[in-house]
Order: sequence, then structure tokens, then C-alpha cells
Amino acid sequence: MRALRWLIALFAAGAWALTATPAYAAGEDTVDQFDVSARLDTEGYLHVTETVVLRFGADSGRHGLQRTLTVREPDRDVNGNDTGQDMLLKVDEVSVTSPSGAPDQVELTYQGQGTRTEGLRIRVGDPNKTVSTPTATYVISYRVLGLVRSPGGVDQLYWDLTGAGMPQILAASAHVVVPGGAQAVFCSAARPGANRDCATSTRSADGTAQFAASNLVPGEVMTVGVGIKPGMVTNNTPILEPDATKTSSEQLAIAGAFGFWSLVVSTVAALIVPFVGWRRIRRDTTDLRFNDLPPGVLPAEGQSGAEGRGDPKLEIPVAFGPPALSVAEAGYLIDGKSDVKDTAATLMNLAVQGAVRLDLGAHQTVELVDRTRASGRIEQSVLRTLFPKKSKGGNSLEISQSWRLSNAHSAVTDGVELSAKRGSWWAREPVPDAGGFDPDMIIKAVVAVAMMVAGGAIAVVFFGTFGVGLVLVALGALPLLVVGYITWWVVRVKSAKGQRSGVGRALTDQVVGFRTYLNTAEAEQLQFEEGEDIFSKYLPWAIAFGITERWTQVCQRLIELGRLSAQAPTWYAGSVWDLNSLSLQLNDFGSSVDAASTPVSSGSSSSYSASDSGFGSSGSAFDGGGFSGGGGGGGDLGSW
Repeated sequence: MRALRWLIALFAAGAWALTATPAYAAGEDTVDQFDVSARLDTEGYLHVTETVVLRFGADSGRHGLQRTLTVREPDRDVNGNDTGQDMLLKVDEVSVTSPSGAPDQVELTYQGQGTRTEGLRIRVGDPNKTVSTPTATYVISYRVLGLVRSPGGVDQLYWDLTGAGMPQILAASAHVVVPGGAQAVFCSAARPGANRDCATSTRSADGTAQFAASNLVPGEVMTVGVGIKPGMVTNNTPILEPDATKTSSEQLAIAGAFGFWSLVVSTVAALIVPFVGWRRIRRDTTDLRFNDLPPGVLPAEGQSGAEGRGDPKLEIPVAFGPPALSVAEAGYLIDGKSDVKDTAATLMNLAVQGAVRLDLGAHQTVELVDRTRASGRIEQSVLRTLFPKKSKGGNSLEISQSWRLSNAHSAVTDGVELSAKRGSWWAREPVPDAGGFDPDMIIKAVVAVAMMVAGGAIAVVFFGTFGVGLVLVALGALPLLVVGYITWWVVRVKSAKGQRSGVGRALTDQVVGFRTYLNTAEAEQLQFEEGEDIFSKYLPWAIAFGITERWTQVCQRLIELGRLSAQAPTWYAGSVWDLNSLSLQLNDFGSSVDAASTPVSSGSSSSYSASDSGFGSSGSAFDGGGFSGGGGGGGDLGSW
């Protein structure tokens, strides 16, 4: 029994680690082809079409392409000194198609806003679908202004086609057309700041600039330069703005003028905010009940009961049998979210039903036994996810196949949410993952206070009266910020569980009543038919309720009393039902789960960093001064 408790705990831990939507580092992908066609018009706009053939990494479950274009970077002079200005690249008219038929929905977001390095992320694909083929082709079109410059009076397009953060590019090419035809060409494929000639850098008879390079490894940048006839292009200088992180003296003066009133207003508001939060909690978190019915009782068919706010302290009667719900639905009703333990309970229920068997041999597997034995809509959905009828993967599944477990958890989540919607269980729907304590917030708060103190001291030293005004505004806002954040956090945590309707509350009462029975009944009090495997029958419910340890202890006592068989259950496929050998198997199982659930870097961060940016607008591609990363543009590319 103790060994089985470890099995269930590790099973749940593995599922928990695999529930998040995967995001992948660019280094796991390969770009088979990166072909660029660009046309510069007389107003300085570069019309770009990128054709990308992306080969996904070894793991399954990718949704599509993620391309980030640099739109702001610090400007530097020819000696590499910061000019105090930022160079802007204005990108618009973005569109994406996929000739290979991959999902081509587009989501545009700006990353690093308010900083000196900003990017436009183009995320392509469907979050509800994955790409089933090894490669997918995407055609990205956009327009960019700000890539033309004129150092020393020489008009030129100086452009980073790729970025240092991109994965390996096996073959890259570019065809660039400029007004009046290309006067000179330059191409380098090397690490930022270095120069290595591209395989091709030529001008055709009609003045088209043609470039090609191969096997660009991560960290290398393909940069091209195209000379332009003087006077052919307007807007031939970079777009510059002041350092995005600097605050003007006028803004500081305004801050000083309003410093006192910000303190007064924020203090008054800080006294009101907790009262507003308390009213919000009362309104949003008290479950409704049927006024004239006892706990756990639903109105008769065809009748509607009047609902009102119930008493949270109302005693719920004990139920001696499970409700007419699936274990996942019961778990969802208890806490308003689909937990990993609900998925683990559903998988265990499939094993108890005889649909699958758990094997903890050299390769931990879930083996399909009889798909017709799966009863219940959610259980059947999970089984179809793990073992599709048309799948060529056989009838066993290794636990380390993380994407299958992740999809199984999604099936459970979708199933319980559908049940809740059909049954009208919620007056206010719960907010998954909105509750709980975030220890990172303490660190962030300490860092914020330290930065505020340091920033205030610097402001006073360098800005005098203006600095004092800035400090006053910050200090004046502190009462409202502190009280407001605490109130927001409390309301968020309390409201995350949602508000149950009369139907949802009655079903929850049934679940709570049965949980009380399993959590309080002693072995001598349990009533069941002779020969019945009550341990397996109620084990999925114990998992869903989080009382597996107690339930195994109770059933261990039943074995000692001779009322329950000591033989291994039929759903257990291990060679020996023995604690020592099983513990070794579980250690191997834990290692495989740990390897399968190793996190990879996410592409969803709101910040942006371009390692090849920041060389400035004054550099030239010609006269021996050109190098990789010296132009504008670049960015990142990968999958998600």
C-alpha cells in the first residue's frame, strides 16, 4: 500500500509538470531556407517578403512560427559611444501565409516597450492546433521605414537580414531592388562586429542586388548593404528619438508640483480601497443555495427552486456513496479548477475500470487493455487522447511522452468545463491559477523598495529641486500602492474559486459529504460486499480528494482484519507486488518524469533582447567599414 501511494504521488507530479503549453528555444529548431525579397521605394519604405522553411525540433506539439523584428535600438557613433538617442524602425502592413498549409493565424505584440531595445513579435499558428509535419513553410510580408542612411553623403540600405538569436540557417538568400539600381553591394555572414564575405554578393544586369549564404550557426548575422544613387530616395536618414529611458526636466517639474497632492489623494484613497475590496469579496464568493431545500438536494425534474446566498458555515451531511459525477467533475466542484490530481484520478479510474494497465518495468508504460471498458464521457475522451484509434504508436505509452500526458490533462480540463457549462454550475466562473501565494512577489517588493531609495537619492543629487519633486510623487503614491496591491491580491485569491449556482452548490454538497465519509470512516465501520475490491473502487476518489495516504492506511487495516484481499489489483501490471522492488521501479519512474519535464525557455516573455543590435546609425557598409550586425533590423526566429 505504501508503495502504491508513492506511485500515485509520482503519477500526479508527472502530470502536473506536463500541463503547461510547451514553448521552445530557438536552438531546437533549424531553418532549412530563409529567402528574402525586398523592394525599396522612393519614400524610403522597404517592402519585405520573407519565405521561411522551418524544421521543428525533435519533440512534438509545436504550434507554429515566432518571428521578432527589432523596431528600436540604442544609437552609437562611429567610435561606439552612446549618442543618447534611439534608432527607430517603423514596421507595418504585416501579413503571413503558409503555402504548406500550416495554421497561419497572426498575433502581433510589442516586447520591451519603454526600454531602448524593443521588438515586434509576430506569432503565427493556432494555440489549439499543432503542426503535424516535420517542416512548415511561412511567407511573412511587412513594410519597414528607417533602414536607409547616408553616412558621408553616401545613400545606402544597411540591413541585418537575420539576428544572432536565430537558430541554424542552412541556406539564406536575398534579392533587393532599389530605385535607380544597386550602385554597390556588401554582404557579411559572421558574428556581430566581425566580417566574413557571403557566398554570393552581386549585382545583376538590371541592378538587382543578390546575396546568398549557407550554414549560419546561432550567433551569426547576415548583413547586407546596397548603394543607392543620390537623390533617388527621400527619408534617407535614420529615425532618431531621445533615449526612451530618460525623463525630461519638464516632467520632473510637474512631478514636484503635484507631489504634495499625490500624497493627500493616495492616503484618502488607501482608506477607501479595503472597504471596496471587502464588498467585492462578499458579492463574488458566497455560493448560492436553493432556499427551501436541504444541502445536496436538487429540485425535482420540471421544478425550479428559488436561489439565495447561502450560509458558508452550514453543516453538510455525510454521504455514504459517491455522487453521480466523474472523479474529475467532483474535483473541479471542490476547488473550482482542474488540478493535476483530477487527471491522475481519471487515469487511475481508467485502470480500475479495466481499460488500461500500469506497468512499472524497465520502461514505465500505460498499456491499453480494452477501450470499451472506459465508462464516462471524460474517461473516454482521455483514453482517445492517449490511444487514438488511428494512431500507429501501438497500444502502450511511455510515461516520458510528455505531450500525450499534457493533452490528456487538457482533455480532462475541457471535459469538466463543458460539464459545468451544460449544468450551469457557476453563477460566477472560477479563474484558474489566479489564487495562491507568489513568493516572487516578496523579492520583487524588496527590489522595488531598494530601487526607489537608490533612485530617490540619485534624483536629488542630479536634479536638485526636480529630484525632490520626483521623490515626493513616489512617496505620495506609496500608501495607495501598498494598500491597493494587498487588497487586489486578497480579492484576487478569494474570488478565484468563483461563485457556485444553486445547482453547483447542491452537487458540491454531495461531493463534500462523500469526502467526509472517506476522510473519517474507520476500517471497522466500512460496509461492503464480500469479495468486493473497495480499495480500488474508491481509490480514484481518494486521489481526487487528496486523501490517498489515509485511504491506503484504512485499507491496509482491512487486509489485517482479513476483510480485504492482499493480492495485487488486476490493474497493476508490475512483476512483484513488493515494497522494496517497487521502490526501485519508482525511482526510475521519477527520473524519467524529471527528464521529460525539464523546462525550456519560453517565447512568451514581454521583454526583448537583440544581441546583434546597438551598433548605431552612423556606420557604413562600404569603404571597408561594413560588418555583420552593423545595419538595422535583425531580430529572432523560432517555434512555439
